[in-house]
Amino acid sequence: APRVTAASGLALDGIDSAQRAAILEQLAVDAAAPGEFPADTYFGGKALQRQALLLSVARELGADELADQIADRLEEELRSWTEADGCAQRTERCFAYNTADAGMVGFTPAFGSEEFNDHHFHWGYFLFAGAVLAEYRPEVAADLAPVLDLLAADIAGAGGAEFPRLAGLRTRMRAL
Repeated sequence: APRVTAASGLALDGIDSAQRAAILEQLAVDAAAPGEFPADTYFGGKALQRQALLLSVARELGADELADQIADRLEEELRSWTEADGCAQRTERCFAYNTADAGMVGFTPAFGSEEFNDHHFHWGYFLFAGAVLAEYRPEVAADLAPVLDLLAADIAGAGGAEFPRLAGLRTRMRAL
């Protein structure tokens, strides 16, 4: 049995009305912030994770219109990243399978992720954002799944020809 029961929410039920109002005000500011999400796997992934966290807070506080606004932006950006043939159309905001190293590479790579350096947490940002969005909008899950499933298999699969265990380590060792 688990030692700790996993939380099913953000535990915001203990905040008072003034705190709730302040959070909602800042949430609206954050949701309305202009600008394009970064196009690399690290900062772009972090931006998606942040957007997913904003969605979680909006949902927890019952701010449905704000949650929809946040989810719209998150969905648009995630759909771009998870187009199966995205790298055939552009050189950023896409993923491709690297046959030489048997793993996924995101474009634009960052911090050595194209050499499988710390790419597991880059992919985690995308997986988290996809999971939060799919929980809110189940109808998008099937569209996001093909690419997100590949990211999950790349970093947490049981092995096999397409994603052998420790493939990233082999890639790093060859560089020495």
